[in-house]
Amino acid sequence: MKGQLRKSGIDIIGDVPWGTHFCQFYQTKEDLIEIIVPYFKAGLENNELCLWVTSEPLKTNEAKEALERAVPDLKIYLDRGQIEIIPETHFYLEEGNFDPDRVLNAGAEKLSHAIACGYNGLRMSGNISWLKKIDWDKFTGYEEKVDSAIGNFRIIALCSYFLEKCSATEIIDVVANHQFTLIKRAGVWEQIESPKRRKAEEAALQAAKNWDYTFDAVPDLIAIIDTEYRIVRVNRAMASRLGTTPEKCTGLTCYRVIHGTDETPSFCPHRQLLMDGLEHSTEIYEESLNGCFLVSVSPLHDSKGQLIGSIHVGRDITERKRAEDALRQSEQRVRLKLEKILSPVSETDNFELAEVVDVPAIQSLIDGFYKLTQVPVGLNDLKGNVLARVGWQDICTRFHRVHPETCRHCIESDIELSKGISPGEFKLYRCRNKMWDIATPVMVAGQQVGSIFSGQFFFEGEPLDYEIFRSQARQYGFNEDKYIAALEKVPRLSRETVDISMAFLMGFANILSQLSYSNIKLAHSLAERDTLVYALRESENKFRTLAENSPDIISRFDRQNRHIYANPAAAGPYGRSPEGIIGKTHSELEMDPEKVKFWEYHHEKVFATGKLETMEFEYISSQGKKILL
Repeated sequence: MKGQLRKSGIDIIGDVPWGTHFCQFYQTKEDLIEIIVPYFKAGLENNELCLWVTSEPLKTNEAKEALERAVPDLKIYLDRGQIEIIPETHFYLEEGNFDPDRVLNAGAEKLSHAIACGYNGLRMSGNISWLKKIDWDKFTGYEEKVDSAIGNFRIIALCSYFLEKCSATEIIDVVANHQFTLIKRAGVWEQIESPKRRKAEEAALQAAKNWDYTFDAVPDLIAIIDTEYRIVRVNRAMASRLGTTPEKCTGLTCYRVIHGTDETPSFCPHRQLLMDGLEHSTEIYEESLNGCFLVSVSPLHDSKGQLIGSIHVGRDITERKRAEDALRQSEQRVRLKLEKILSPVSETDNFELAEVVDVPAIQSLIDGFYKLTQVPVGLNDLKGNVLARVGWQDICTRFHRVHPETCRHCIESDIELSKGISPGEFKLYRCRNKMWDIATPVMVAGQQVGSIFSGQFFFEGEPLDYEIFRSQARQYGFNEDKYIAALEKVPRLSRETVDISMAFLMGFANILSQLSYSNIKLAHSLAERDTLVYALRESENKFRTLAENSPDIISRFDRQNRHIYANPAAAGPYGRSPEGIIGKTHSELEMDPEKVKFWEYHHEKVFATGKLETMEFEYISSQGKKILL
């Protein structure tokens, strides 16, 4: 409800917003009247429903008389129910008990009634002199709930506390649970801000500063645009792309400064938002900003819900689009490779390892192997590309593979290590970065396509020349202490562990080779099957085209002498449609029994020999015609 100010009627505080919750400490009945009477007078004059809960020392009839002196026509307000003046027993207490939840609900019902009756809101005041010490904590909790929730509603609440009945601790509780406090000193009312409230306001101010900082720190291009396409505000990233400052962008027409046009382009999402009030997004390549952007707009409304513009966010997706184009090109290359694999005449020596193995499945397997053995493993192709890996040490990932020259040493070592190894064997090699590597080949159809790699490690008991590694750190600009610390983490493996591990990895490489080759053979078989199925389908289509249009009788039979096909020409001799013939034998079609024996004899010979049989015969059709076949 922030921003909707109401007259408080109290000179020292002036206008206050809805959601104001404050208190006064009084010492006399006159102190109460001096604050509460003008407070309710302002509420009545500003169309607010008013509720005054009285208690000692100001009784209900005294409160009415005091207010009537300031509001001569008070009876009119009382008669139409705009103000109630009631004792604490009618609001705070029920049979002498204070129930915080019941009182909160009663306040909520009063507000609902006020809105339903057309009042602008609810103005309340309660004198808390009735409160017993035993209920103090319960009431303090109630006040805390009111203070935390009231800011969301059209309510103004004033709580009055008798100063002499409050201890120092209780005064602190009261001040903490209200936005500010009124207290009279030397005959003059003073306003005291709540420390908690002050901290909250300071936090809100800091949040606003943080928002400004975030607004300018975000790399996306952000602009606030009004309904006339004027720029209200832009962040630094947007201004920088436009070659100016955020201040100079204010008031410019967005489509002129961004697109260089005299009217909004048809694809403009802000234009669509102004028509339907909804969020929109689109991808735009903007030459003036030298990039491709994902532009989204979200509606902005004022306090009355009226559309006043949009927040316009442009995310630079130029690199993503390039990556997508690269991915499409990669997919095209893979498709071409796949077509080559499916070709019956393809050669295996041009295959890429990544094209014939399931890399994620291999990664999962070597992850499990590493958990059991702590032996590093990698799967490399012949170009030195690492397809899967586990257990690589910091000295590799944070140093050797980062520096261009040492990374080149790594790749050269991987390629060198992969050469000249027979299937079922492994090769031990000290890399150019002074550590041990081992590899065994992965074969497909007799051609090496990669290697299972293990490293880098040192053998147990192998002395280390730390000066060589320190010299290497200085040569390549590594942090010497961190480099040596990473060196200390490199595994020390026994000869036995290496031999056992490589025996397993050689077996794994052999299985991988067989599976890869099996995948290729399966792909060939599927391709051949698809070719045969297509050819068979084409042949069947041609047969049906000829048979359906032939004047000759054409039928097919199974081994039980049932018709499995009959062309339209068969309908005449049989006196039935093709559908009525299919699935039946000649006997079931009530043909001449002697002829049936003759036909079935020849059918059996065809099934037995697989050779062509020719026969001549005549019979009387169902229409009584003699037919020679």
